[in-house]
Amino acid sequence: MSTCPHCGETLQEGARFCPYCMTSLDEKTVVLTHTSKKRRLLAVSAVLLLLIAVLGGILLWPTPGTPPTDAGGPTTTTTTSSTGENGETGTPVGGGASSGSTGSTGNASGTTSATTVGGPSSSVETPVVTTPQAVTYTYITATPENAYPWDCATPTPFPDGVVITRVHGVAADGVYDVPATLGGKPVLAIRPAAFADVGEYVSSVILPASIRTVWSGAFPGCYDMTDVYFRSSVITVFVDAFPPSYKRTGTLTVHSKYDCRDHDFYYLRNIVGDFDAQWAQWNG
Repeated sequence: MSTCPHCGETLQEGARFCPYCMTSLDEKTVVLTHTSKKRRLLAVSAVLLLLIAVLGGILLWPTPGTPPTDAGGPTTTTTTSSTGENGETGTPVGGGASSGSTGSTGNASGTTSATTVGGPSSSVETPVVTTPQAVTYTYITATPENAYPWDCATPTPFPDGVVITRVHGVAADGVYDVPATLGGKPVLAIRPAAFADVGEYVSSVILPASIRTVWSGAFPGCYDMTDVYFRSSVITVFVDAFPPSYKRTGTLTVHSKYDCRDHDFYYLRNIVGDFDAQWAQWNG
């Protein structure tokens, strides 16, 4: 015989419920089905994956100031180089294997430009160095129109000569000694703008005895010219053949065996007075 655990009444053997309090006497057993186990496993797995994702994001998050890394293709590294004013190439920035360009000093005329050393905050300039070059002359056949001025009597017979139209090259010490003949013919005149390409290099000019005319503007840009030498006494020098005094950097001296302060060489032109120059005796 057994008793009801709830009301204490006597029960028959094997009774499954109490007829007095109507309480079931069977022990309830919770049986987990296969479906329930699977759901719990999926839930745990999902939680684990979420934790892994959060931890991975924290570890892979880029540090401030660090450029992101490209993935999925070839890596391209861009490099830059800094070239100073003295033509030297700086060290590439970025660690790549690219190349910079190397600058150069000097130019086609043979001059070396002033070099600046250091950064923008400091500079040291070196003097300009001029390298002498072979001096050459461009010339054409002389005619009465290009060799003699309109107010000058043309000689008869007319000489078979040439006139200089252009001068090229850098003369040593800036002294341009014009030849008496070119191509085997006498040089009769210096045409306008003949010294235009070399004006910055001219300091002295020596004219041969064959010269009869120095045309207007024959020496443009020759602002540093200090001396001109005349071997001829029969010559016409136009009043504006040389740069005016207010453009020159110094005094121009005319060298001749004739006193140019009172002598006009050929026509009524006092070249010393016209060019604000001084005269010096020279019997070359």
